[in-house]
Amino acid sequence: MRSEIKTMFTPRYYQTDLCKPAIFGFMLFVLFINHSFALEINTGTYQLVIDENSILTLPNSKKMVIPKEWLYPKKALLAERDSYVTSFNYSKSITHFSISPNWIGLHISSWEYSAGSAMAAAGRDVFLIYNEKENKLYNGNMPNTVTKSRHRFIGCFFATFHNFVIGDINQDGYQDIGVIKENFNCEEKFDEKEQIDRIIGPNYSKSEIQWFIFNNNKWQENIKFHGIIPDKPYYKLPLIEMTKTPIEFIFERLKRREMFIRKQAE
Repeated sequence: MRSEIKTMFTPRYYQTDLCKPAIFGFMLFVLFINHSFALEINTGTYQLVIDENSILTLPNSKKMVIPKEWLYPKKALLAERDSYVTSFNYSKSITHFSISPNWIGLHISSWEYSAGSAMAAAGRDVFLIYNEKENKLYNGNMPNTVTKSRHRFIGCFFATFHNFVIGDINQDGYQDIGVIKENFNCEEKFDEKEQIDRIIGPNYSKSEIQWFIFNNNKWQENIKFHGIIPDKPYYKLPLIEMTKTPIEFIFERLKRREMFIRKQAE
């Protein structure tokens, strides 16, 4: 029997006099999957090479061209023309995972950050599907949007991060993708007593898990399964060429700021 997602992540709250961010540390246990095949999650076997084209290098060293629109949607490129950083700085490393026999999921990730005072950073997560038997590549159909970012504005921190989970939520023998979104946001409120605008935050929020079901060579969102975890084991995809998430980055900055303020008050 499926149950509501309550144990996938363990929340940890941190509060200061300046803001009330909430941060959670998550625990996902790597267990054994169903009897039909062994779920493999690995990084480095498949590689991404970007020059005039985007090239996928297979384990046997053969190469396949990835359609440009799959990695670089035109509207998204135009929207980022005036951004501090680009979210299209893709890593060469690719994480692959088993969907079912002959079907391989490919997780491509991008990340770029600025050393400026805004502490801006942004990245994306793109999912492709490779059929080993057909030797054919498919677009995974996951939303191609900014999935991780951070920046400081009006003295307050903003951040977002999408956690990706692999599991067979509908028990059809194919691995589906679950997404849990974390955010730090700030809001401006008018102080009636002082007659000034105040910045409230950063405030932490976390979404329920959203499931994208594998069907017809792609993943499709199905709200029927939102908020629940699969009966069988599930897995969290690892970070690619990142040591911490934007949420963890902001949490560390807040902790350091609080320690500094306390030391100054001594």
